[in-house]
Amino acid sequence: MSTANKLFQAASGGASDPVYVEDVFSTHLYTGTGSGITINNGIDLAGEGGLVIYRRRDGAENWSFQDTVRGVDSVIYSDSTNAAADPGGYGLASFNSNGFTTELNTSSAEYCSWTFRKQAGFFDIQTWTGNSTAGRTISHDLGSVPGMIIIKSTSAAGEPWYVYHRETDSSAPEDYHTLLNSTAARADSVEMMNDTAPTATEFSVSQYNSVNGSGKTYIAYLFGHDEQSYGDNSDEAIIKCGSYTGNGSTTGPEINLGFEPQLLMIKASSGSTGNWYMYDSMRGLTAISSNDAELYPSSSGAEYAGRESINVTATGFQLATTNTANNANGSTYIYIAIRRPMKTPE
Repeated sequence: MSTANKLFQAASGGASDPVYVEDVFSTHLYTGTGSGITINNGIDLAGEGGLVIYRRRDGAENWSFQDTVRGVDSVIYSDSTNAAADPGGYGLASFNSNGFTTELNTSSAEYCSWTFRKQAGFFDIQTWTGNSTAGRTISHDLGSVPGMIIIKSTSAAGEPWYVYHRETDSSAPEDYHTLLNSTAARADSVEMMNDTAPTATEFSVSQYNSVNGSGKTYIAYLFGHDEQSYGDNSDEAIIKCGSYTGNGSTTGPEINLGFEPQLLMIKASSGSTGNWYMYDSMRGLTAISSNDAELYPSSSGAEYAGRESINVTATGFQLATTNTANNANGSTYIYIAIRRPMKTPE
């Protein structure tokens, strides 16, 4: 039995009810009305907590990150290095037991949102105040070794979004980082993780202002990897963080996840540079040859859907492009993948 599944059972005092990807993650599209909209996506944010990422698709707009730890009065933008700010009536109005409520939005504009619920083995949120101590450890509640960690200063302007990924470098990924708000390739630096691998209970940060400056506040979003604790028998994975090597062909590498993905984020980590690319099945990630809708967390630009990039399969995905952003010959790419809905229809 996995660590996360043991946590599920301990929390309930015995055998726990099955948890499905639909319980902890949702992609939801909606059209702006110019006033508040309640999004019912089946995710209990009020009781369990979590993160909502949202932005406009058909026009320029910031990538908004709002979570239940900081509350609706605080937003950070992944296409900006600004500190957290009060959205002032242009963000979320509430986190609900069945989703969330937005405030003002542009009438007739097209929007998308991604909701991550806190859940052992899937997603966690942690905050801390910096002390400028190298090797400081931050406890977490993921219940497993994180596959990816994103850290952002919420009080200091000018600090980037640091990303640890378990396969940024196969030999010592904790020695490297990429940036969510940049196209740069991986950097070999002690600055994020203090060259210390995360564990199932904690992760380390350096003494630098980017992650642990004295008196500054920080937030970390932690994503699981291959915890087989979900589904009818609590033995299936719903999230994986991996890598592949591009071949520069429209018949690109095929990645076996063990499930069909509904969301993919891909980033060149070495050999090439490029944005993080966000794809999801609600916006057009399909199993057939077609143009895939792309959004870039480092850019406020509108959605782009001008090229075929990825074909999903029943067990993963295959690259279908020669674009260097995600399939240059010999370059390494990291990804995070979330499983498609898995409940048996009633």
